Amino acid sequence: MSKVLAKVKNYEITEEMLNETIDALRAQQNINLTTEEQKQDLLDELVARQLVVEDAIESGLTETEEFQKLYREFIFQHSIGQMFKTINVTDAECEAYYNENQDQFKEETVRAAHILVDEEAKAEDLLNQINEGADFHQLASEHSSCPSGARGGDLGDFGRGQMVPEFEQAAFALNIGEISGVVKSQFGYHLIKLLDKKETVPFTDVLPQIKQYLVTKKQNEMYSAFTQGLKSKYTVEKA
Repeated sequence: MSKVLAKVKNYEITEEMLNETIDALRAQQNINLTTEEQKQDLLDELVARQLVVEDAIESGLTETEEFQKLYREFIFQHSIGQMFKTINVTDAECEAYYNENQDQFKEETVRAAHILVDEEAKAEDLLNQINEGADFHQLASEHSSCPSGARGGDLGDFGRGQMVPEFEQAAFALNIGEISGVVKSQFGYHLIKLLDKKETVPFTDVLPQIKQYLVTKKQNEMYSAFTQGLKSKYTVEKA
């Protein structure tokens, strides 16, 4: 049996209760109480809280309609929370849902690199060099006026609506590894190389979203089945 550290009327505050409160503060608020003085201050706070509770009970607060509403809501939330603790959704379940519902995760994206220059003639010359065997990314590093030149022209992944229309149209029309002709935009003249193309959002990107959906689905199903079962146990009358 846990050691009793304080007593308010008939309510005992034990060492176990104090330690549980310390653990909760550490987990929820990253507050770490280690010294005996800190623990004593926390014990004093627990005593103070219980004094308020005792006074509320004595004053009849717990008999009010407002308190009874709050009490019933607490019982409901706590009961449902305990029931939902049994719910578990595995990554395998999420992957199965992902595979069975591919239409939900359609999102065409591409990854491209480009070389940006100010003059069309220079772009044509660079394209000729590439066609003759020059390395696209090396030329991007040496000649592109875009900051992406430092990465060999790599712009990373992007979807529709993220680039100027001329650039987007050309990039999405390419096959992986293919290089465009000279593309003019408001920024200058581009040579575009398609590095990758995806038509579906990767599973790892949507795993948290799917898991939350399946947890909520299981919660709703469990709650519905549970309350339907209770209707045969308790009398329900409607006006």
